[in-house]
Amino acid sequence: MAPTGFGKTRASPLILRIARERDLASNLIHVVPTRALVREIYSEKFAQIRDFSVGYQSQDKLNKEGKSPFYLRDIVVTTLDSFLWNIYRIPVAEVSKVVKGKSQGHYHPVLSSIFTSIVVLDEAHIYLGGSENSWAFVTAVLYALSKYKVPFVIETATFPSELLSSVLKLAGVKNNVKVLYVCSGRGCNKQVENLANLGFNVDFVAPDKGYYCTARLKWSSEVIRWTDAIAKAKELSKGGRVLAVFNTVERAIRFYKQLNLQDKILIHGLMTERDRSSSYAVIGRGYKERCDEELTEGRGNVVVATQVIEVGVDVDADILISDMAPMENLVQRAGRLCRSVKRDRRCEPQILLIEPEGEFGHGIYDRDLVEKTYKNLREADNIDWRLLDTRRDAISYADVLEEIYAKEIVKKLEKGLNGFLLKVAKNYLSGEASPSKLIEFIDSSNAWEEFRSSYLVKLLIEGGDPSEDYITVNLSRLPRLRRCLQVEKDCVRIALVAVDEKGFQRVYYGICSKVIYEALLESVTRQRCLGYRKFIRELDDEIVNSLPEDLQGYVDFYVVAKKECYLEGLGLKAGDV
Repeated sequence: MAPTGFGKTRASPLILRIARERDLASNLIHVVPTRALVREIYSEKFAQIRDFSVGYQSQDKLNKEGKSPFYLRDIVVTTLDSFLWNIYRIPVAEVSKVVKGKSQGHYHPVLSSIFTSIVVLDEAHIYLGGSENSWAFVTAVLYALSKYKVPFVIETATFPSELLSSVLKLAGVKNNVKVLYVCSGRGCNKQVENLANLGFNVDFVAPDKGYYCTARLKWSSEVIRWTDAIAKAKELSKGGRVLAVFNTVERAIRFYKQLNLQDKILIHGLMTERDRSSSYAVIGRGYKERCDEELTEGRGNVVVATQVIEVGVDVDADILISDMAPMENLVQRAGRLCRSVKRDRRCEPQILLIEPEGEFGHGIYDRDLVEKTYKNLREADNIDWRLLDTRRDAISYADVLEEIYAKEIVKKLEKGLNGFLLKVAKNYLSGEASPSKLIEFIDSSNAWEEFRSSYLVKLLIEGGDPSEDYITVNLSRLPRLRRCLQVEKDCVRIALVAVDEKGFQRVYYGICSKVIYEALLESVTRQRCLGYRKFIRELDDEIVNSLPEDLQGYVDFYVVAKKECYLEGLGLKAGDV
């Protein structure tokens, strides 16, 4: 456990060296929750590694040489989705074949890679922030790693002791659990005491005085109304860099539109790859220098985003304006402040939390958890949002987390866990059942919803470039975007990157998919018409059977979005937008 920005991720090469010296593992698999993090870690943080071969696995195409779906590199950075498919004996490179029943998949190579590796679960708190099914699947994975004596490391800045204890008990991990804790020493906060009382073996890494000189900041935080947040952003941006983070795309765009400033940047998940890359480029190389120039000229600069900014985006700000969210998400957002060592001494971070309007969490986060966070923050004074040390003049965010995740909250989360699914997943992982048996189980249970959420679909803006003018969304999100899709009587228009007789690729718009339409209908009526296996099989058959004779096959497919529904720089104006 270490503070945000401490550099936990960069420890992986050292972890691998130690694992090899002690004959614990041959390779390392670095698991992260998002594709953005895979991109950042593989392309930037691990780019300078020379002692080990480094690969990646995600649906992004970073480079051909580094792609490693079977984890055949010394170090592989992978998304959690890919890791789940692989350890559940359905190789991510062969999901389509397995689901269609054409093959059981070549799962032995990837299992050999996993069972001879040390697994690092980075940003681990995010894994448990999804559905009750995701908790069950991930907990079962920890059970399997422990059963097969695969060493694993959980890296986090925000994992409450009671929740950590609960997860490990459900996973059957009871003994020899060591916590490496980054603070000044025993007694640095209540969390350390709670971990010890729960039976964890806590060792300490005490940062040097230089770290505390730069990381010990003078924080201020307050709760304000929405209208005040707009005024504060305009006012404070003249003297510092402002980051505004919202729980939904709708709220982010609303704030962005009401912000009457020349220099503002918007980032959210319903922007095309072209627009998001443009925004990332603006806040990337040279952003800090440009901000300094604008501040000198008396102009403000504000980055407005959704929670996509929490991980995988290197932005450095002075002021955070944020929707109320679970404490762990707020800590990640606060971690975007005062990141540059060169200016930490003069940076005085401010956190302005927007008073909840209506439902706590905006339907994105657990209502009770957000409400309890709100009440605790109302009562807490002088929170240190960076350090794990509680001192006389400031309480560590870790101790606030401990108050929020008391036993009653953890018991509520445990009660919501899909216990039957956890049992089945454990039995499958510890047995020798074929992947087809797992697919049958997914088809016959509500687990279909969890796997459909991990099935990503690309939306192509009509007439756009398939390499840049697309948006990647979960299949389960399509119904909320329906009015921006080209829906006909009983089908949804799709586009293909197809291959013609001469081997050239071109975009083909001539297919209207009844399978996609049925999936939309199912999500609206909540009646299970399609199983996972049936969906994959029928969609592929539908596409292949609809291809004209002059096309030999297809490389990728897209659901077509209406051109008039997309506003450049703002994103898709559909559903929750």
